[in-house]
Amino acid sequence: MVAKQWRQTVLALFGLAAVGAMILGFMRPAPGATAPRVLPPAVGGPHASGQTVASAASPTGEQATSPEARIAALREELKGSPADAERWAQLGALYAQLRRWPGAADAYSAALDLQPTNSSYRSNLAYALFFAGMTGMALKQYQQVVIQEPESSEAHMNLGVALSHSSPPDIEAATREWMEVVRLAPGEPVAAKAEEYLAAYRKP
Repeated sequence: MVAKQWRQTVLALFGLAAVGAMILGFMRPAPGATAPRVLPPAVGGPHASGQTVASAASPTGEQATSPEARIAALREELKGSPADAERWAQLGALYAQLRRWPGAADAYSAALDLQPTNSSYRSNLAYALFFAGMTGMALKQYQQVVIQEPESSEAHMNLGVALSHSSPPDIEAATREWMEVVRLAPGEPVAAKAEEYLAAYRKP
């Protein structure tokens, strides 16, 4: 899986301390960028694509509102049905809710392996990778989402953000993506946000 590969690579090269540093440092300004200090993806997170986070199991009492309990229930269910892409995606959404990005990336990667053409799973995987500090891998996934959904303003928005955080930042390409957002969704909130980003990066 994509997610497992990046986790194994990072652990092998740098150890657990490096993974923690990546996760804690993902909000640092991109080197060479001159726009706002923080440009997190404005849209398209794990809960934005119609994904549900409730387990098929129905815990009662305190467990009904406990993400940890639902994670445990889903993992148990997946032992008996490992080919259930939707359950893997639900698991990813729960991990994302807890900001446990490596777990979210692993789960969304499993869902995507089962349904390679599902752009929602791919977008959510990219989101988890981005917040785990693996911007380059997130960028590749967002590029694939745009190929799959060229008319999606959300896809172009997130690709622009990933490009602005790449190493080195590709501001020219990012601005093209945000201009496409404005073209695709005039008057919508996502276009307003894209215009803010364009203004922030515009040279005096």
